[in-house]
Amino acid sequence: MPLVIPDGFLNAHWRFNLDGSTKTMSFANAYAHDGTSDAQAHADNLVTLFSSSSGWDKGEMASQWLIHSCYVEMNDGGTFSTGEGIANAHGTHGDLNILPPNSTYIVKKQTGLPGRNHRGRMYIPMLSTGEEDVDNNGRLSDTNYTTVGTRLVNFTSDAFTVDGALQHAVLLHETAETPTVIVSYALESLIATQRRRLR
Repeated sequence: MPLVIPDGFLNAHWRFNLDGSTKTMSFANAYAHDGTSDAQAHADNLVTLFSSSSGWDKGEMASQWLIHSCYVEMNDGGTFSTGEGIANAHGTHGDLNILPPNSTYIVKKQTGLPGRNHRGRMYIPMLSTGEEDVDNNGRLSDTNYTTVGTRLVNFTSDAFTVDGALQHAVLLHETAETPTVIVSYALESLIATQRRRLR
């Protein structure tokens, strides 16, 4: 079932391309908004989390990765709208020995509430990790884990700096249930294979 976006909330999808691959990779995070900006303004603001020095900082993205866009779906007063902020900007960190393009970081979205319905994940493309940073068991090296963890903290906190109309991050549900506030994020050291999950 698709996720429900209630009045006063939006879902942002960051889309990436890897040189040499025909696939578009993405992940999403949802937010409450104050109604003072439209979907296009949100998209234009949020794409900068990967296309500038804010958030993940393209200086920490391998040069083979390109942030294509941020696509926003928004409900404001029962009216649905969309916007797409285009970046088409490559990372500037330099080339890495890129892992298979379906390899991803796993980030847990934690709400502090029990039950499967109150847990979520993001599968983020491996923007700042090369083959040399992952051991034979699929775990990030201590150094790379720290680097990626810092990028994650900056991404999740800077969203509210680049877009002042956002109020807090939330977990959307498949019913009209009120979205659950995300209280923290946790990066796992074990990498995964990307799946099409948009929570």
